[in-house]
Amino acid sequence: ARIVAANRSTVELGQFVTLGIGTVINGGADVTVGADSLTAPHVVINASDHGLAAGSPMREQPYVHESIAIGADVWIGAGACIARGASIGAGAVVSAGSVVSGSIPPAAIVQGQPARVVKMRN
Repeated sequence: ARIVAANRSTVELGQFVTLGIGTVINGGADVTVGADSLTAPHVVINASDHGLAAGSPMREQPYVHESIAIGADVWIGAGACIARGASIGAGAVVSAGSVVSGSIPPAAIVQGQPARVVKMRN
């Protein structure tokens, strides 16, 4: 796993968090992962992004940073991307390959690009 905390941000991993091989946490803003949460391989949790203004090369665009909050007992499937500003409620499941860019309620099972609730955990 690769964990980066930049811009005076913090990356906080709760007790018994497990990160799958190749997982990247890019903390350009604060990132919190709650206790007992898991990632499968190659998950990207990215609290930073480039600006997109026309007329300026991408390499010259300013970065945009927003915190990410992942609750306790969350399972994030292989290849999923958690984008800046996302929040994932406790007990949620993010299906493999999904892109989370908003707020996921507790105990929701989400999938897709963008991730949408497909059912709730029982």
